[in-house]
Amino acid sequence: MRKIFTSLFLGVFVLSFCLAGTSWSQSSIFVDDFESGTASTDWGVYRADEENVVSLPMAAAPTALEGGGEYLGYIHDIDNTYNGAAIILGGETTLQNYSIEGDVYCYVNHSGGSAYTGLVVYGDSSQSTYIKLVADFDGSQRLRFYNNHLNMTTMQYTFHHQFGASDIAGGIPTEDGWHHMKVEVKTISEDTTAFWCYFDGALLTGCPIYDTSVHQMDSGQFGIYAFQMDGDGIAGYFDNIDVKPLVSTIFEDNFESGIASTDWGVYRADEENVVSLPMAAAPTALEGGGDYLGYIQDLDNTYNGAAIILGGETTLQNYSIEGDVYCYVNHPGGSAYTGLVVYGDSSQSTYIKLVADFDGSQRLRFYNNHLNMTTMQYTFHHQFGASDIAGGIPTEDGWHHMKVEVQTVDESTTAFWCYFDGALLNGCPIYDTSVHQMDSGQFGLYAFQMDGDGIAGYFDNIVVQPFESPTAVDEKQDFVSPSIVKEFRLGQNYPNPFNPVTHISYQIVSNEYVTLTIYDLLGKKIKSLISENQMPGSYSVTWNGRNEQGNRTPSGVYVYTLKTNSFMETKKMLMLK
Repeated sequence: MRKIFTSLFLGVFVLSFCLAGTSWSQSSIFVDDFESGTASTDWGVYRADEENVVSLPMAAAPTALEGGGEYLGYIHDIDNTYNGAAIILGGETTLQNYSIEGDVYCYVNHSGGSAYTGLVVYGDSSQSTYIKLVADFDGSQRLRFYNNHLNMTTMQYTFHHQFGASDIAGGIPTEDGWHHMKVEVKTISEDTTAFWCYFDGALLTGCPIYDTSVHQMDSGQFGIYAFQMDGDGIAGYFDNIDVKPLVSTIFEDNFESGIASTDWGVYRADEENVVSLPMAAAPTALEGGGDYLGYIQDLDNTYNGAAIILGGETTLQNYSIEGDVYCYVNHPGGSAYTGLVVYGDSSQSTYIKLVADFDGSQRLRFYNNHLNMTTMQYTFHHQFGASDIAGGIPTEDGWHHMKVEVQTVDESTTAFWCYFDGALLNGCPIYDTSVHQMDSGQFGLYAFQMDGDGIAGYFDNIVVQPFESPTAVDEKQDFVSPSIVKEFRLGQNYPNPFNPVTHISYQIVSNEYVTLTIYDLLGKKIKSLISENQMPGSYSVTWNGRNEQGNRTPSGVYVYTLKTNSFMETKKMLMLK
């Protein structure tokens, strides 16, 4: 079997996008909404004698897709050349690490027996292999994700996973109709491929799923699928197919080689670098952390007890860093800080860090290293108290998971989202508009205690990824300006009327909890666009015309309401199809 593992090695520094001062964006590899009345010429068949996909009027479907336009994609093994299966593929067989999503017409308890429709990933006719997520809502009542290799001895597919009603957020559909499917695929190694499957916008329970079978594929084409084992199969109806590259990892280090990545470096030349030590070196082993961890310490006190380790380029923008960090509570030697660094640049004498300060102050601190000796305050500083942390302040030393997302908003504003043990901390995003604001910089690790040799910092499973927005691509929230605003305001959406996307601007004058919600005229909630604490400023958010389940909403009048503790305003908008 072909192995094309060319782009992913765990623990190795990988740059897959331009870092020259520009932000990373996730452009589509392939899109087909069939609205030209002709299917894309990039579609092809899995086997040469199959019928290809065609574009038909929306009226050809048993039920029209709300917001789906005038045309859809149609596949069907009409002449039964492949036992009722229609398999259509696009892209290159060398394609790795992507997602495919689209609207799929699904059958429930079809009179002709099991009728499968769905999406395909990692298909390659030269390897006689494809992997598919399909609706099997006829008796078995499940979603199935599996390849096409049936072991005739065991009567099981060599790779197969099923999702039952408890795994699907909305349960099993009870009627035929349109649903939104999505599959993300990532080649982990030459022997392992990982998959994340979604249905109507919700990740299915049990993901990721790993294929390590004899027929595991490490690359392949994307596609669409319809099957029923009868004279002419089943008609498959599809719309809004969109294929995108997965977010690529910038850097990873789990220290399991016994040697820290050579891409780590020091903030100052005379510091000690990070090293990999056996897990037994930590006061408490990290469960599931493997045999090794990362260790930093200012042993010779060359930097007043601080150890600051950096990686990546100083031009790096818009990324997240996360990892497991050993945190100290009420250390007998006084405050002992460990945490993560973003936007560090020794040439600018600046770094920004999220650290545990669980010794007296009982807080998480997020701040730079510029102390104003007049005010005795850092020029950029934010603290998170017990009420801001979902699990409260830890009461014992131990391992915790930290994450920071950073986005350069403009040349004078940088935004940050901080997480602790998987939960976003209250008050985020935080905006740095200080005199020492950084618009790019390296990521890193931090440990500090002002004594003879600092404090030992223990870290594991460091992952750095590109970061574009804290919300979905189609519902992207942009911070427009940190300039002082004097009044609350909800703007009229633009364009209005719209199809299928519109933009809503608003401004707030104080740090408050903000909700922006779409309702229909009967007061039924359609979509929550914003539900978080926000700083004063002007904002814009985009609505893509879909509800909370990811389904397109019908034409008509909708209302949107902006609400804070001290302000509420509602406006109307019109969606046309």
